[in-house]
Amino acid sequence: MYAPLHDIGKAGIPHDILSKPGSLTGEEFSIVKRHVEIGIKLQKSIDVDPFVLDLILYHHERWDGTGYLAEVSGEGIPMSARITALADVLDALLCKRPYKDALPFNEVATHIEAEAGTHFDPAVMEAFKSERETFERISSGTAPELCWQFKSYV
Repeated sequence: MYAPLHDIGKAGIPHDILSKPGSLTGEEFSIVKRHVEIGIKLQKSIDVDPFVLDLILYHHERWDGTGYLAEVSGEGIPMSARITALADVLDALLCKRPYKDALPFNEVATHIEAEAGTHFDPAVMEAFKSERETFERISSGTAPELCWQFKSYV
């Protein structure tokens, strides 16, 4: 239900950077990374559920500790953020963006599964793999009953 708020801080990032058709410069990427801090400030200003703050703060952390902003790893990352991190990457790769075309589901799934234990929690990855067919049906639009259930939470 709260997962869509994980990137709320992007509202404070210049549109020309978010919609840039090419690769970001180092400076531009530093600006984009600020969306985490901006999101935390926005949500704290309205006294939101701490669960939402966890999603915002930790969704770019990696299982192996190479993520950003809090620089935590493994079990130090709240489970909600570990799940959101996988969903965020899945969405980013499956959807067309100004800087890249959408990728086919099988290519995305193979890429994500290769990141188990580094980018993603191995347990979250096992859950993804056990429901891979369901995710594929949702992404292809062949599971309207599941899409409706998903949209009701968003």
